[in-house]
Amino acid sequence: MWRFCLKQPGIPTQSARIVCLDLPNYGGSDTIDKPDTVVLDAVTEFIIAMREEHEEAADEKNKDFSTVIVAHDWGCVIGFRLASDAPTLADKFILTNGPHVSIHPS
Repeated sequence: MWRFCLKQPGIPTQSARIVCLDLPNYGGSDTIDKPDTVVLDAVTEFIIAMREEHEEAADEKNKDFSTVIVAHDWGCVIGFRLASDAPTLADKFILTNGPHVSIHPS
């Protein structure tokens, strides 16, 4: 879905670095048997690695840098968890159309 959205003329591909990822079992990504917290950990590590890489590049060019996480559907559920548990992971979270997930106390 995102590859089509990113082709729209209003997306600032010339002035921003945009990184999109498929969650496991979606798009062209590999499948995993039991997502559990493995996906949350992997997405968090990916975001941290991308931030570090692009912050360094921005510092070298004396440019401002910010991280905006845009998430949809099941990515939105992960985004809400990240925003709740690690709010400093991004400067902004744009979370849309997430399914309502039941929370069952342990």
